[in-house]
Amino acid sequence: MSKQHPIDFSGLMIDWLTVRGPLTHRAFGDQHRKREWNGKRVEYRYQDKLVFDEETAAGGTLIARPFVGSWGPVRGGVASEFAFSCNPLLLLQRHNVFGSRDPLALAYECLLKFIVKLGLNVEEADLKRWRHGHVSLSRVDITGNYRAEEHLIPLLIDAVDEHVKGGKKRALETAILLSAAGYRRSKHYELSIYGKLLECRRAIRDYFPPELARRLLAAAKNSLRLEARWLGDGLKARGLDRLSNWEPSDVEQLFCEVVDKKQLAYAIQPMLSRHELEQLTPAQIRAYLLYLHGERLPRLYQAGSLNNLAKAIREKVNVNIRSHRRPQREPGITFAEILQQGPKPVPSWARELKLYHEPTALKQRLGNLWLKAQRATQSKPDDEADD
Repeated sequence: MSKQHPIDFSGLMIDWLTVRGPLTHRAFGDQHRKREWNGKRVEYRYQDKLVFDEETAAGGTLIARPFVGSWGPVRGGVASEFAFSCNPLLLLQRHNVFGSRDPLALAYECLLKFIVKLGLNVEEADLKRWRHGHVSLSRVDITGNYRAEEHLIPLLIDAVDEHVKGGKKRALETAILLSAAGYRRSKHYELSIYGKLLECRRAIRDYFPPELARRLLAAAKNSLRLEARWLGDGLKARGLDRLSNWEPSDVEQLFCEVVDKKQLAYAIQPMLSRHELEQLTPAQIRAYLLYLHGERLPRLYQAGSLNNLAKAIREKVNVNIRSHRRPQREPGITFAEILQQGPKPVPSWARELKLYHEPTALKQRLGNLWLKAQRATQSKPDDEADD
């Protein structure tokens, strides 16, 4: 991502986690399958949708349905690992308009929520492994909301659609999915771009009291959402398939890597001025003008020559002649300007209204959640706990 000045990425958030780690516990769930485990076919048990009904101040309920599972060999009704896949922000703060960017803290508190909900009796040694990130990560969504007027969002999505030739899926006017694997689902990364207000408006109005809903919808308004989804093979190739390997800077780096790979900054480009054209060589001007008039440059140039021309033009005047969308004479806004703003930060009022899950407060609450989990299991009669 081009940086003319330092960009503040503090507004990034973790919008999905798929995690698996050691947790000896009595297996639960009514769904059964067998998978390969150390070269053997073994049973694992899972509960596809664990329902959380949480009352709100408006008297409504928020329903979060994460996938949870007892993983690994199930022997004598006891499983060796626990897995879940969910949106941690919806689970912990009931919305994902903004949120925390700490994957380890979010994963651990989600685990404790599941322990309480399921009434599991677990060992402190296993919890320590989760606290230190000794768990597998096979998906993480890193998301940011960028400022863009609501009426411009469909036009911006149109521009991305024209800019990217293949490997895309568009089911809505205000949303597009870009894949790393052409027309197949990627195992490395994907990038979703959509208007946040339209996506969340109904749920927020249903689940929050009017004043809080008004605040959240105001924060979601004029937001172009960029969602970088990293999957198993992509995380493994970067050594980030274990949460213990993550550094705080990895969140920003992974997000920017996906945005840069799709070259979103060049989805909307202005036409060069006379002064800018004078900075180019005759060969570069010829290539630019051919591109501007709709010629397919790969048919006219060898790959090496075209790459050299494109790189030189991009470095001199910041125009990418490899984009499939041609420059405009005077675009009202460019994607580079949108990206340069950085993602919207967490609103100052969010903490006071308890609409933001504060990572720094997490350590103070972990002990209370753990005690609550233990009391929930200890309060059960022995025969009930063994069922």
